[in-house]
Amino acid sequence: MQLRPDQVTFCDKILAALRPPPHSVLAVAPTGSGKTVCFSSLTKAWVDRDLFTRVMILVHRRELIQQVSACLTQFGVEHGIIAPTYPNQKARRVQVASVQTLVRRLADYAPPDYLVIDEAHHAITTSSWGHIFRAWPDAQRLGVTATPERLSGEGLRSMFSTLVMGPSVQSLMEINALSSYRLFAPPVQHADRVARSMGDYTRRDLAQVMDTRTITGDAVQHYQRLATGKRAMVFCVSVAHAESVALQFTTAGFAASSIDGTMTREARASILASFASGATQVLTSCDLVSEGFDLPAVEVAILLRPTQSLALHLQQVGRALRPYPGKDAAILLDHAGNTARHGLPDDARVWSLDGKVMRRTLEGDRDPGLKVCPNCYAAVAPACAVCPECQHAFMAIRSITTVEGTLTEVDLQAQRQAARAQQGATTSLEGLISLGKSRGYRNPYVWAKHVWESRQGRVRWADRSTVS
Repeated sequence: MQLRPDQVTFCDKILAALRPPPHSVLAVAPTGSGKTVCFSSLTKAWVDRDLFTRVMILVHRRELIQQVSACLTQFGVEHGIIAPTYPNQKARRVQVASVQTLVRRLADYAPPDYLVIDEAHHAITTSSWGHIFRAWPDAQRLGVTATPERLSGEGLRSMFSTLVMGPSVQSLMEINALSSYRLFAPPVQHADRVARSMGDYTRRDLAQVMDTRTITGDAVQHYQRLATGKRAMVFCVSVAHAESVALQFTTAGFAASSIDGTMTREARASILASFASGATQVLTSCDLVSEGFDLPAVEVAILLRPTQSLALHLQQVGRALRPYPGKDAAILLDHAGNTARHGLPDDARVWSLDGKVMRRTLEGDRDPGLKVCPNCYAAVAPACAVCPECQHAFMAIRSITTVEGTLTEVDLQAQRQAARAQQGATTSLEGLISLGKSRGYRNPYVWAKHVWESRQGRVRWADRSTVS
């Protein structure tokens, strides 16, 4: 396999950040940018350079085990797999391990030189990941993710010491490494109730108006009108909701299936194979296909789950942004109004190991709470219907109400031009900070600092590789 130039640059940044050891690096690149390809390439380089080097790659889902294993095979890297039903090949220097299985078999394996963590935003110090990290404190640690914060907004500084940024969504679209897109979203509702800042709606107040347990417009009718016949993934609020939506599509004459973590491995594989072949046109799910689902043929993302989590939103829209022959542009049907909360998929974002800036104010802002899975004790976001660690289905099911309405296409060019003009008209650091806050940026102070310094000629945005 040959890496693209942007992937080569990304790998070089990672290698530089890992020297000298010991070190722990979190590498961030968009969904669909090829993070698995990058760490597989690094793994090959590590084991080829030294006959004694050991690499352990941690994943949290069986589907990810298969994807990582296939990529390593393409690079010619012999490896074992640590998961139920797989043969014991612990003599091999590279292992792909289910976190849940490895934590029970730690004594059987020598400490690795490199510990790679896929979908690293799931890593929690008090869970299986933390137990593994403490068992092997001297391993060079590399985490990869598209969204370096947990669903609660909490950062990952407790697990990693350095943040390395890969290419942006916009730059990947420019080289056709990601697909362009058309976005359809609800028109702004009750605009008279939303405060304005510098002539634009404030993101926080807009989110409060939009944050209702409703979705706008009929998903089946919009699919028929805007994307009929294209392969679509539908993101729902619960398993029951996903099953209901699949039935609605089936009743309308479309081949649709629902998939969830309570199904057997064989049943899930059969549904995914049918979807990959095109026999199934519409696939509905709650959390199972939000991440780690690699099927470039997906042409449509239908958002029926309102969320305040930027990480979850980007993981979902990213499912449709992979390029594929015949895909002119992905279609994003945002019935849930998440774009109003989180911005466009290719907006420039400044990430931090500290995650979302948590705050409490007199206006009533509150830190997101957490709930604990009774099966594996993982701390997860309150809105999770299925535990992302063990696939336990929570009993509580959020209700969702559909209200009448029609999605309208978002004029992406006009939005970008307006945003650039607004930023250019802001001539002070304090004004940039206020602008970042009004746009709902995760780290408005960090964003404003980088914009301000780039104007002063001290930092070039394209050269920035770390944010701390």
